Amino acid sequence: MDNENKAPISIKGIEVLSFSLNHRPIPHSQKLKYSIDINSSTKVEDQKKLVFIINAVKIKDIDGAIMSSIEVSVIFEIMDLDSHVTKQNDSKHKVDIDLEKKLTLTAMNTIRGISFMYLKGTYLQNVIIPHIDDSLLRQSK
Repeated sequence: MDNENKAPISIKGIEVLSFSLNHRPIPHSQKLKYSIDINSSTKVEDQKKLVFIINAVKIKDIDGAIMSSIEVSVIFEIMDLDSHVTKQNDSKHKVDIDLEKKLTLTAMNTIRGISFMYLKGTYLQNVIIPHIDDSLLRQSK
């Protein structure tokens, strides 16, 4: 298939990079209290027109101990990548903020589904990773 017939953005792959589930920190009779940490990073492979969004989610108990963690990479192919990415002096890439938010939210919804599947049947099966509002996304320096 030639490039003219391809969609401007497509998902090329999804990889579960890591997953862990630790023993329940409290007896089953007690209500589980937890917090969720979510981090995201972006990597670009400009020659292949690929953007990797790597999301990591940690579910922690109230004392901060990690009960479960998962890291997922969603790989996007962007046909007109050059118009959305600027290569910087230190070989890093700056992705257009609107595109990065769109890709990050798509990848976040993907990790939400994968987490649900991995946690099904465990003591964390009722933990739902919240939907992230794009206004809450912030870019690190």
